[in-house]
Amino acid sequence: MPAPGHAGVVRIGSNLRRPATLSEARGPDAAFWNVAGAARGNAVPSDGQITKLKLKGIAVRSKRRGAPRPRTEFHFQVLHPNGDGSVSVSLSTNPMHLPAGGNPNHVSSYRPRGYLCVKRGDYVDFNDEGGFVPGYYPNGVPYKVSASNPRVVTNVFSEDNGTNIGAIFTGSARQGEELLLQAVLATGRNASPVCGRR
Repeated sequence: MPAPGHAGVVRIGSNLRRPATLSEARGPDAAFWNVAGAARGNAVPSDGQITKLKLKGIAVRSKRRGAPRPRTEFHFQVLHPNGDGSVSVSLSTNPMHLPAGGNPNHVSSYRPRGYLCVKRGDYVDFNDEGGFVPGYYPNGVPYKVSASNPRVVTNVFSEDNGTNIGAIFTGSARQGEELLLQAVLATGRNASPVCGRR
């Protein structure tokens, strides 16, 4: 991993090799982030800028006749640890979209608009918007973006309007669940001056 201040580009998070087999459905907004065991590391190793992200998975369609298209909108967020086990949402991307149904092992690529600046020790999460629809998505839309992996721990937090910028929360650990999210971190001269490159 590059030291702060040195130019470099690295990938962090999941290596995206495992199949997306696990779904999570939450009625309220939810945040998911790997905290242990991810192949390319869990926390951001250096100050810099997230320039690209990849996510494996789909928004699962309801099998009920006449069901509306599942809510596909989500955000990537920067979570800053507070030292007491909680995290603060410091930044959020523009709205992104997952495929609605189809191959759950499809890998989608995203580039955030603006500058997604990060500090060493931060996490990058997947933040969905619940997608509750009575009769069709009663527990929210199932987002199949995780894999079974006994070595990984993912934190989860869910609360209506509780994951906006400035929110502070503590995740619940999910042993054996890997969020299939990979981020590209640019540091030093490869990052924007907006992100405080040195």
